[in-house]
Amino acid sequence: MKELREHNECLLFNILPSHVAQHFLERDRHNEDLYSQSYERVGVLFASIPGFTDYYEQKELIHQDVECLRLLNEIIADFDEVRIQSTHAVSL
Repeated sequence: MKELREHNECLLFNILPSHVAQHFLERDRHNEDLYSQSYERVGVLFASIPGFTDYYEQKELIHQDVECLRLLNEIIADFDEVRIQSTHAVSL
């Protein structure tokens, strides 16, 4: 049971910001307590990679599906890098 809990915690911290993951791991939290935070200015980016599904399925067939995750991580990291550059940053 402890191993499963540690695995689940690792997954949460992998996909959520640490302060949000910590919120959901609190023992005294009620199940109905959702996490929310308000911001005055936000930007949302939706991106599509043409042909990615076919690429993923090919990699999955030869057991290199982790390569797809690495590629997606690199793309997201590149977007983050552009976002924090001073020429693209927005001061609040």
